[in-house]
Amino acid sequence: MTETDDAFLLFVNGTLMRGLELHGNLRGAQFLETTVTAPVYRLYSIEGAHPGMFEVPEGGVAIAGELYRVWPEVWRRVEASEPPGLYRGPVRLADGRIVDGILFPRELAEGKHEDISNYGDWRAWGRSRSACSPAIQDLVNFHVNSTSGFGTLHPRCQKGVVLGVLMADGGDHRQGDGIRL
Repeated sequence: MTETDDAFLLFVNGTLMRGLELHGNLRGAQFLETTVTAPVYRLYSIEGAHPGMFEVPEGGVAIAGELYRVWPEVWRRVEASEPPGLYRGPVRLADGRIVDGILFPRELAEGKHEDISNYGDWRAWGRSRSACSPAIQDLVNFHVNSTSGFGTLHPRCQKGVVLGVLMADGGDHRQGDGIRL
């Protein structure tokens, strides 16, 4: 592959980034740099499996990602492995360049999936989810989603904090009783 091939620049902001689960699909692409978009995008978690990014006229944020030089044969492999709904389209970077990127339809995200724009970064959102152990997340989910309404949202776990726990001994322990989650 040479510079005169039909290569194009591709901004990725999710599971294709270095060290993440689908990065191998970019085998043969050339990593160029880490970068951020212009602050005109919203980022959603699509079932916790991949991000969905789309441009908005207002209320957007800058999204962190990576820029690659991609050749058509690499793109075909990437495109074949992308989840439904994702597509290649123009992305505005913070430095003013417009490159190709992987986008998600706004109408498939809003009101249907979790808005994670405040993180501005798929990795940061992932780290916030792993800040709580799975057992604590399950416990929090149970109480937040139960009819007893024991929980309140907490950004560290993206699930909730248990305000009260009904213990096996029948005691009703409240936050501040020495129980740390």
